Amino acid sequence: MRVGISAEFLGIKSNGTATYSRTLLRGLAQLDGVDTFVPYISSPLALPLIPHAAQVRPQMVLPYNAYARLALTLPLELVRRPVDILHAQGWGPVWSPCPMVLTVHDIGWESFPAIYPKALALRLSYQVRDSVKRAVHVIASSHYTADDLVRVYRVPRSKISVIYPATNPEISRVTDAAAIASVRARYGVPERYILYVGSVEPKKNVDQLIRAYAALSREQRLAQTLIIAGKPLWLSESILALPEQLGIPSSVLFTGPVAQEDLAALYSGADVFAFLGMYEGFGYPPLEAMACGTPALVADRTSLPEVTGGAALLVDPGHERAVVDGLARLLADADLRGRLREQGLQRASQFQILPHARAVAEVYAAHARAEHLPQRSQRTP
Repeated sequence: MRVGISAEFLGIKSNGTATYSRTLLRGLAQLDGVDTFVPYISSPLALPLIPHAAQVRPQMVLPYNAYARLALTLPLELVRRPVDILHAQGWGPVWSPCPMVLTVHDIGWESFPAIYPKALALRLSYQVRDSVKRAVHVIASSHYTADDLVRVYRVPRSKISVIYPATNPEISRVTDAAAIASVRARYGVPERYILYVGSVEPKKNVDQLIRAYAALSREQRLAQTLIIAGKPLWLSESILALPEQLGIPSSVLFTGPVAQEDLAALYSGADVFAFLGMYEGFGYPPLEAMACGTPALVADRTSLPEVTGGAALLVDPGHERAVVDGLARLLADADLRGRLREQGLQRASQFQILPHARAVAEVYAAHARAEHLPQRSQRTP
């Protein structure tokens, strides 16, 4: 069986979709069998991120521009060099000569359109709805996302498989103090800090975190600086200006994007991690923080309680007082931090690349072109 895998974000973005592609390919490369996996990439920078294995054969499909690629160049590539099934993320090409499996991480623009630019929300609504309709099967990253697909897009439950993504195994606990100090110095991060990792945009609720931090710092003397590590995206200007408006410009540091190889040390050095996203279909950062032994304060809505599995302190992200109290409790209670540290390490260890790849490969085998069905028995279960 020959499987095409849309991996255009690899080497270009450091987001959840890129992490998904990277960990999936790494897992598929470890499976026994005769299948070939063809990741479609848009940049040579992706090549070092793809496992060197005989069954993984990357193919460049230009341009990176999604409209041209999905409307023209990827469909033409599928005609020129056919595959038995295509695995797309979010949305697929406008037409495909082969069956398509679609992974959907979230459909936040349907439930919370106000936190997206209007044009983007409209485009995503059309593209994802259309792709879900044309897909032979849909992989949801969480039960929450699966429920949303059923409720909003009326997708039959039988058409959906919930398969949790794997976390990046390279993001794990760093105990070398010198390595942590080196990464801190690279980004100007002080020794004590509260950490957020993710994009800076309205749906991530970073403004609420900054307000809660400011309120807590007025109530007590805080030893920790608030570190916002991530790329500013749409509608971020007011968020970036907020520390100055609240009178705490020297207590909040926006690092900008952090290199993948620096994330583990940055997570490991934090006193606590905070993630208050208003809508998350999965949410990698809390699990990454847990994998590094950092206790996490997490929003109590959408997929986050499901994904963190009782190993984080949950708060209502819509109420500043709840966030303030949660931060204060986590910073003050060493026993709580210790329990969450151990529970978090255990929970994060459950999101492994090989079980994820096996589950996804079973979906490929079930929905690929019928003429290749005999080859399925050669795959290790």
